[in-house]
Amino acid sequence: MSNSEPSAPNVLIQTKLSRPPLNRTFLPRPHLIQRLEDGHHRKLTLISAPAGYGKSTLASAWLDVCDRRSTWLSLDKNDNDLGTFLSYFITAIQTVFPGCCLETQALLQGLQLPPVDFLTTTLINESVNLPEPLIIALDDYHYIHNADIHKLLGTLIQYQSEKLHVVVITRQDPLLNIAALRARGQLAEIRVNDLRFYREEVQRYWQVAGYETLSPDLLDSLASQTEGWAAGLYLASLAFRGRDDDADFEKTLSGSHQYVMSYLTDEVLARQPETVQTFLLRTSILDRFCAPLCDALLGAPGYPWTLTEETMAEETMAESGASQDTLAQLAEANLFLIPLDHENLWFRYHHLFQDLLLHKLRAEASSEQLASLHIAAGAWLGKWVYRSGVGSLSGCKRYGGSGGAGGAATLHVVEQYPMATTGTLSASIPAR
Repeated sequence: MSNSEPSAPNVLIQTKLSRPPLNRTFLPRPHLIQRLEDGHHRKLTLISAPAGYGKSTLASAWLDVCDRRSTWLSLDKNDNDLGTFLSYFITAIQTVFPGCCLETQALLQGLQLPPVDFLTTTLINESVNLPEPLIIALDDYHYIHNADIHKLLGTLIQYQSEKLHVVVITRQDPLLNIAALRARGQLAEIRVNDLRFYREEVQRYWQVAGYETLSPDLLDSLASQTEGWAAGLYLASLAFRGRDDDADFEKTLSGSHQYVMSYLTDEVLARQPETVQTFLLRTSILDRFCAPLCDALLGAPGYPWTLTEETMAEETMAESGASQDTLAQLAEANLFLIPLDHENLWFRYHHLFQDLLLHKLRAEASSEQLASLHIAAGAWLGKWVYRSGVGSLSGCKRYGGSGGAGGAATLHVVEQYPMATTGTLSASIPAR
């Protein structure tokens, strides 16, 4: 409830109000800067992508050249409280315009906070009186889960004056009526596909980092492996130091490299609930997957869930269980999950993320557990091929196995479903 006792800190961390500086390897991206510039008249600018895609860097670069006044607030888990959030929000405004929003600030000092609607109305009315238009960037908004904060910010965005524009930088979409804003043309958004470095940018980044021009083969490999992931390129540049052999470097560029592993483990995997980590590890053997196929792996022998012939019935294959919810959760969290079709039925993981997951799976699972995962994948694919009438297991190892036991999965399916050996499986499973 918003009328709880105020918990705003007496002392605010001033560095959270400082926009992060651009580092020496910053690569200008004028086409994205222009998109942000063109969208400032809309009610909300949203920059949403997984960790390490350069969201904050892009926002900071835009505000560096923007002709409007701006302020910055870096959020963390300790700001997941209405009083604390508002204290920082108002102070961020006051770093540019001292003396503004004093009435709202005074409301935070009482024994109890007023209702959130009253606080929001007061803040909106005070924002009208800002001396000049102001952009306020809220970095790392994915830390915010408080419903009152979402309500306050959502209402502020809906009714904000022309004097205030909000930029939300986050790893997952916030609960701010994003779909409605988009439908009304009131949303400017930058997504992961926008933030990916394309091939020419990878070459330019490498040169900005202080290295010679990449050979065409190594450039293709680097662009393919990192899939334009900014943090992946930076980590690759660190790994390249002191190396003269392109071929040797290309072999080490994977999710099992110590730099990549440390980043993805600390920034991505360790932040997920245990059930999600389990899902990610088990499904990492799949180069492409859908929810029912993931369900099959969650029930593979040797794990807590048991897969029976009944649960592999056609109804289960058509309507997946827990995996459907998990995939929706991963997609919402921007967790290196890449859709392969317009219906969002088939997916894959980012290459380096899958490498990391496979590395951890092989380190933690027994050979019997690994084999059971491949057999479960192969069995599901065989039944799917047989029942859908598409026929072949050509490529079954690619779809159902990336961990060394794929052959066992294929053999198991051929033995169980010999009719599933004609036609083309690849015509029915989306390409990468």
